[in-house]
Amino acid sequence: MKRLYLLLPSMLIAVAPLRAQFSIGIQAGAGRNYLHTDISNRPFTAYKASTIFEVGVPVRYTFNTWLSAQTGLQFAQKNYEMYRSGYYDGIYEKTINNYLQLPVMAHFSFGGPKIKGFLDLGGYTAWWMSSKRKGTQPNMENVVETPEKYTSIFDMYRPYHYSEKYTFNGTKDRRMEWGGLAGIGVEYSPVPNYLLFITGRYTVAFTDQQKNYMVHLVPRYNETFSVQLGGMITISR
Repeated sequence: MKRLYLLLPSMLIAVAPLRAQFSIGIQAGAGRNYLHTDISNRPFTAYKASTIFEVGVPVRYTFNTWLSAQTGLQFAQKNYEMYRSGYYDGIYEKTINNYLQLPVMAHFSFGGPKIKGFLDLGGYTAWWMSSKRKGTQPNMENVVETPEKYTSIFDMYRPYHYSEKYTFNGTKDRRMEWGGLAGIGVEYSPVPNYLLFITGRYTVAFTDQQKNYMVHLVPRYNETFSVQLGGMITISR
């Protein structure tokens, strides 16, 4: 990953002409985040993708008609959900994770002066700002006195609903995330110096959400698919 960040600036500088231009804009979108982990040791448990929201301020430095460098801060969610089945049906937890993310990528364009397709390739670093958990669990202190059946754990214990902010643990939680990204899209320039775009983007974490604080630790990685809309204006040449 570090080699990628060193290679991209070198490549961009090598091809940069004298008539480069600087652009800035805004973009927002939504998508789905997946938590990849091994749950083979947790029967009747499944993790599912959850809807996420993203918003950011893209900054682009264009070297020529086909190559640019792009970055810009983003607010990015990386949410996921956990559900249990069988006897534990009804137990679930939704995790809402908020990140401050900085992508760095090469932006390759192709097409005419008004409509162009593009391909983005690069990486990102992100800071895990906050997390919130909400869901339903059995309340072991609230026993059903005369249950009629025992087909579910909630026939024995009444449900407990919760919604709470997660407190990070410095020993366990890795709050800095690194990863790779790729995107493809179309941009349209209705008038000179202005453009609108739509892009589909894929990001995948290379770092575990957890620090290596114990043996036989099961890794947990984020993977996100999103669609973003935005616009940019060229402010200098």
